[in-house]
Amino acid sequence: MSDSQKWYETAWVLALLSVFSIVGLSFSLPLFDLDEGAFTEATREMLLSGNWTSTTLNGEPRTDKPILIYWLQGVSAYLFGFTEGSLRFPSLVMAGVWVFITFRFVSEFMNRSIAVFAIIAMTTSWLMTIIFKAAIADALLNALICWTIFSMYRYLQEPSTLRLVGCGVAMGLGFLTKGPVAVVLPLGAFLIAMSLMGRAREFFAICARPAAWVSLFVVITPWHVASYLDQGWVFFEGFYLGHNLGRFNETMTGYKGNYFYYFLLFPLLLLPFSRWLPSLAESAIRALSGRDELLSVLLWSWFALTFVIFTLSSTQLPHYLLYGMTPIYILLGHAIYRRPDIGRLWVVPGALFALYLVAGPYAVLGLDDSNAYLLATFEAGVEYASSHATIHTMLGAGLFLWLLWMTRRSALEGVIASTVSIVVVMNLVVMPTLGYARQAPAKQAAAFASAAYPDHDYVAWQINMPSFSVYTERTVPSTDPNTGSLVFTRIDQLESLAATVPFPVKEPVFVQGGIALVVIE
Repeated sequence: MSDSQKWYETAWVLALLSVFSIVGLSFSLPLFDLDEGAFTEATREMLLSGNWTSTTLNGEPRTDKPILIYWLQGVSAYLFGFTEGSLRFPSLVMAGVWVFITFRFVSEFMNRSIAVFAIIAMTTSWLMTIIFKAAIADALLNALICWTIFSMYRYLQEPSTLRLVGCGVAMGLGFLTKGPVAVVLPLGAFLIAMSLMGRAREFFAICARPAAWVSLFVVITPWHVASYLDQGWVFFEGFYLGHNLGRFNETMTGYKGNYFYYFLLFPLLLLPFSRWLPSLAESAIRALSGRDELLSVLLWSWFALTFVIFTLSSTQLPHYLLYGMTPIYILLGHAIYRRPDIGRLWVVPGALFALYLVAGPYAVLGLDDSNAYLLATFEAGVEYASSHATIHTMLGAGLFLWLLWMTRRSALEGVIASTVSIVVVMNLVVMPTLGYARQAPAKQAAAFASAAYPDHDYVAWQINMPSFSVYTERTVPSTDPNTGSLVFTRIDQLESLAATVPFPVKEPVFVQGGIALVVIE
């Protein structure tokens, strides 16, 4: 490390921070429902059936996503065994690619210092560190969107047919990951940016060249043909009409939002870098009025298009905004680079947020909730937190002392220390606590059911936790139980079960953390 180089600028610190944020405890955490359970159960059923064209979830056609992530998870599980770690491995690899190509792009077209700040902000984001390691399609899609946009920008600097082919391949792979969004976001961002810069004709001239389109269709056509031959229009109707067009009119899987949702989420995703929000606002005004260089205009167009599309959607999830957060972290890196001198009070937001994450589980000790399932889940979280209270206290104290030391050196180093503290707490405190409280009971119920009732039919009643299917290695349909069924349900649904089925319902054979197993005799 040179005399002028700060500790956070060194390659080994950036690499260590990135690896920690991406990997964390992903090889030991239980699968999180709904999404991780659904993706991995679909992968398990694909491996079991040998049908690598069409996926199912608990025996029913799954049309939520195209095929690529299931292929990657299937290959990983085949090579390394069917475990949480192997199912998350493709996401870990693609998250690493996502971070690396972002750092390389920013270093090339801005400078290394901006790239350092951008990667620090990106890898220490509390939501990014969750998505990096989740066994879902998002790390893969984000990496491919970045690959597409970075390749398109390089094409503008140095046109070549090979770059267009690369763009088409990236869009095609993104299309096989999550559909049209992998094409709409990159092309839409460039259309907006180049129109603002008075270069719309150039954009359409580039789009008229066939290399990217040919490579795109070469990538996506074979699987779509195979899907049609395997199950007709089932996937096309379910995915393109239902999960793409339908999500703008109907709420999917209960995730209903409103027009203010992402306005509230956005500043939370920038913690603890609140000081630079005014700088970002100034940059946005310059860029979206076409008074800045193309790269800045492109980055803001990328974010703005993402923000508008998902704000208008009836289905809203926090990680949807991440499709447009990479450019924000790049712009944030530029803002920090331009104005690194800040007051020490700006360390406080990050420190308080980290403290909140550490203390959160203890805040529900006096909770009085009428929902038995939620109360049992909270109590399980408190149980885990209490059993790890000494470790959590020591970790919190250590991070606090380090934060004070860094803040005495400079306010900027204090802010960086606070954001590193956030990602440490997320990975070592929050995610294990949530995993134990919400997911461990389902995993333990699966182990109990497999050992004690291997010959029964399993059904799910008023519960949507497909990780139970993953851990039992069985399809568990959501149907009415019959005599001899083992029912997987929540403790707050036991009364509805007894009132609905025309058979005697005895006491549960397993109860833990809000999860119950009932045998119908």
